[in-house]
Amino acid sequence: MQQNQSDPILLALDEFPRLVYMPAFTDAISTLRSRNVSVMILLQSLAQLDKIYQENGRKVIMDNMHYVVVHNALDNTSQKYFSERAGAKTAVIKSRNRGSGGATSYNPQSVPLIRPEDFATLKQPILYAYNLGVTRVDKAYWFKNNRMKSLVNQG
Repeated sequence: MQQNQSDPILLALDEFPRLVYMPAFTDAISTLRSRNVSVMILLQSLAQLDKIYQENGRKVIMDNMHYVVVHNALDNTSQKYFSERAGAKTAVIKSRNRGSGGATSYNPQSVPLIRPEDFATLKQPILYAYNLGVTRVDKAYWFKNNRMKSLVNQG
């Protein structure tokens, strides 16, 4: 650790939208990282952020979250946002013309990596990791892990 750098701090804000509106939060979130502060917010839907911080504030907040875990998303806005954030792939679509001799053609088409509606029924959480992309992850239950249980019981 550099001599002038402070110890790392994790600012964890559970049920973030229920906290009082913090006007400076959207500015602070983009500069706290340089002060060795990581911010973790927990919320149920993007609509909650829109209600408190408006759409533009939500965009600033989400753009500064380097790691996002989605367990599910039930509203259309959240589903569309997370699908677009995951990106798309190119798939070759085969089509056959019924007329003029039944010609077959193959055309590249962009398809989402995760369709918006799939976020309503996720079996595994989706992790968006800065510079690593998007992946499905397994849940880690501390109470099912003997080592983790022993650490908790030591306290």
